[in-house]
Amino acid sequence: MPTLNIESRKYTLVENVSETDRDLFLAFKPNDVGIKFLPGMFVMVRGISQDPYATLFPKRAFSVASAPSAENLEIIAIKVPHNKPSHFIEAKIGDQFMIEGPHVSKDKFKKEFILDPLPSKVLMVGGGTGYAPLRSSIMEQRMRGATCTDIALMLSVQRLSEIPRGKELAELKGMMRGLSVTVTVTRATDEDKPDSSGLWNGEKGRINADMLRRNVPDVTERVPYVCGSLEFGNSIEAALIECGIPAEKIYRDVWG
Repeated sequence: MPTLNIESRKYTLVENVSETDRDLFLAFKPNDVGIKFLPGMFVMVRGISQDPYATLFPKRAFSVASAPSAENLEIIAIKVPHNKPSHFIEAKIGDQFMIEGPHVSKDKFKKEFILDPLPSKVLMVGGGTGYAPLRSSIMEQRMRGATCTDIALMLSVQRLSEIPRGKELAELKGMMRGLSVTVTVTRATDEDKPDSSGLWNGEKGRINADMLRRNVPDVTERVPYVCGSLEFGNSIEAALIECGIPAEKIYRDVWG
């Protein structure tokens, strides 16, 4: 991995979209030079104001959701994390933020969660906002024109309406021949029906070994990258081990 220095840079909020009922999608434009990072890395974000002693938004860690070569730095934030409304709900376009990074997560085997360069065959598994670093990698592959990169993406969401960047993901699936997408809904209702986007084929419940084998028949041939809550990460790791993948071969970025 190339050496990337940790820096603190000022950014301006240029996009704050209520992405789903659960999540916000935010984009920050560097005031000068942006932070260099690789897909899978995370940054610390905090608000700043004219008063140097006032913190409008406390420092929080977020996986970068944008490609390293993109103009803006993007993140996905939960609207109400830990039953407390996010400060980002009130953030306005033009607000100033200090972003520090890049930082990299390491798993229990000391492996760094970096998705660049990618192996020839990849399995990406994300839970909710855990899609962010996976999106960073997919978007970078797209921007490089690597339409045939073999990526099997599995996303777990509570509700069908909570697929992060759903319209964009459907478009990426159509453009990138090597990208397959499977979404499972853990709290599906009788009204939820598969649609023409092809993102949801009707899978319900948590991702387990049977679901992995059913949707990714060559799962044991792929290098898995897992991102989500600690509970989610542990569950996916157990399912992958049941499929025959050793724990030390699994890359994880988990929190909580």
